[in-house]
Amino acid sequence: MRWRKKADGLASRLAAAIAGGIMTAFSVAGCGPGQNDPAKESYRTGLIFQIIDSGVYVASEGIDSATYIAFDGVTWEDADGNTITADALSAGQQVRYNYTAVQESWPMRLVGCSKVTVTGHTEDVTALIEEWNRAQQTAGEENFGMPTLRIIRDDGCRSVCYKPVRGSSVWNVGRCGFCQDSSLPICWQKERMVSIPSSGGKLRVTFSGTAGNPDSIQLLRWDAGEKPGAVPEQQILQPGSAFAPQSASIYMLSADWKNKEACGQLSWGFQTGI
Repeated sequence: MRWRKKADGLASRLAAAIAGGIMTAFSVAGCGPGQNDPAKESYRTGLIFQIIDSGVYVASEGIDSATYIAFDGVTWEDADGNTITADALSAGQQVRYNYTAVQESWPMRLVGCSKVTVTGHTEDVTALIEEWNRAQQTAGEENFGMPTLRIIRDDGCRSVCYKPVRGSSVWNVGRCGFCQDSSLPICWQKERMVSIPSSGGKLRVTFSGTAGNPDSIQLLRWDAGEKPGAVPEQQILQPGSAFAPQSASIYMLSADWKNKEACGQLSWGFQTGI
């Protein structure tokens, strides 16, 4: 598919928030040490209660302490120091992991995590899993039933889910509405953006939620080095279609639903590395 330059009109913002206020980004907003302060390494222990294809969720003090630890970029070891793979992990195992900062999100995300050690101790985490499932259901209800974006790599080994984040979105369910007003992702701080690998083939776009697939999908792309105000390239996608990500780029995907019961436009922003 061809790209074409997008008119400046997309940079206009929507009205101020209604019925619910500004939505918090899932796993996007971050905090870390000051630029002039050396990163201090800390350690924590927790119990694995869920394993997905990209990492694990652990908790140290109930579901409020739920933390996501990715497989990529992290060395996983057993109690004897031997390197292990994801196949050796199971719910209930206790782990010890290092980090330099924790991102402001729920579940929490770690900065500077390089090694996780499975101590070998296992416990019954049934109650923790039930609490997690209840929290996920409640979060979905508080989210106005908005669809979730799924980005799947062609190799099938990673599936990344995103909720709508900053970037001019509006969603309506019945008489209840939600609106958020924000700058385009090119204006965001790069360290506070979701990052997706540009290698590994194409990325396929799918959606989950009761609203079904959108009626139209628009993908905008900026070079990472461009300044705010730059005109993005545009590509029109179909649900389930794939696109070849370019390295060192900033993307915004906007999808429109025209269903009478649940409708609106939702936007997601992310970046790709070099």
